[in-house]
Amino acid sequence: MRWLPLLLLIGCGGGSGPIDASPGDLATSFCVGTPLDGTCAQSFLAPLYACLQPNGACTAASSSKACWPSGGEVSESTTISGGTTTQTLTAQRDGLACFITSQTGATSPYVVSAGGQSLSYFVQAGKVLCPNNTQIQIGSDYGGCDAFRLLLTGPDFSTCAAGSCP
Repeated sequence: MRWLPLLLLIGCGGGSGPIDASPGDLATSFCVGTPLDGTCAQSFLAPLYACLQPNGACTAASSSKACWPSGGEVSESTTISGGTTTQTLTAQRDGLACFITSQTGATSPYVVSAGGQSLSYFVQAGKVLCPNNTQIQIGSDYGGCDAFRLLLTGPDFSTCAAGSCP
């Protein structure tokens, strides 16, 4: 899988509410009006959301793979090693990697990685650690931003139409 250079990822993504945005909306609305607005987290995550482009209704190819008409696709996997469970969400669009999110253990932070940088979200503490080591407090509800929740946990596969992904 090839990585889309982070510098080419221009834009943002949908804020709270239904995740159904046009490319123009993606450029201006990632988590606007939420505690993520104007932060290092928004600066890091907005291009990743724009890369995925989860526009319109999703299609679930299985209980662990979904896609959108834009060519955006997420796949979830779970591995168990030594009694520790790691869940990984891999996102790509048109064959180019956008980001990887992982969580090892239910109380561990989500870690979003792309372009050699990582952001961590500690759900219980409601804290984000940005790639530049800046910490921000957004609350334990993903900052009230559905687009941020999607980057961490993927879509609710039960709301996607059954079908196949390209």
